[in-house]
Amino acid sequence: MVQSIDDARRSQRSVSAGRVPPHNLEAEESLIGAMMLSRDAITAAVEARVDESDFYKPAHAHIYTAVMALYSQGEPVDPVTIAEELRRADLLEALGGRQKLVSIQANTPASSNAGHYAGIVSELALLRRLITVAGEIAESAYSQPDDVTDTVDRAEARIFEIAEKRVAESMVRVFDSVSETIEQLSNMYEGPEGAVTGSPTGYTDLDELLLGFQNSTLLIVAARPGMGKTSFALGAAANVAIVTKRPVIFFSMEMG
Repeated sequence: MVQSIDDARRSQRSVSAGRVPPHNLEAEESLIGAMMLSRDAITAAVEARVDESDFYKPAHAHIYTAVMALYSQGEPVDPVTIAEELRRADLLEALGGRQKLVSIQANTPASSNAGHYAGIVSELALLRRLITVAGEIAESAYSQPDDVTDTVDRAEARIFEIAEKRVAESMVRVFDSVSETIEQLSNMYEGPEGAVTGSPTGYTDLDELLLGFQNSTLLIVAARPGMGKTSFALGAAANVAIVTKRPVIFFSMEMG
């Protein structure tokens, strides 16, 4: 793992012709520091599909690997446990010792911003991969290959691999989705009969049928003109805004 991470860094730098590839060391350190402070931050990194190869600085990649190893084992994640994990891998002193970990944790702006830090790290890693692949494609084209069609197909495949990772970041693991659904169903089952589990519409009979407005649900209200559809929708929107304190946006084709 150590060798593969360092090799990836050298590959990314070699194609830049003296130019420094896109990176943000502060974002990398802030993400790692947030993960030391909060398990929610680790979850944010996992959801963003960040992996060790996304880090520009090898030291950050090794620390991230140690954090994820502890997390996957259900162990606490802090400078002490991370230092021990790195010590077992014979990396601690080379990375600056435990004091370096303490410094990263202490300089973290806000653990609640972990998702944002993870996004920065992931996006810049994609750009570096794009630079690497673009350089390889250029070298291949300069060599004037005999099979141009095959060269183009290979280039398209390499670019697609990069794009595929970006698409995958918006996907949710089946395990996570099922767990969330089971929790929602359990809450509904254990709650009072007829309890509103979504945002209340303000119309009692309707809430008994729908249990309130549910997430990711499209509701269509149909009736002849002048039957009160707009008034009904406005009433429901106002109730959600007032009762749940959630922002509501209302559009009407009748606004002109």
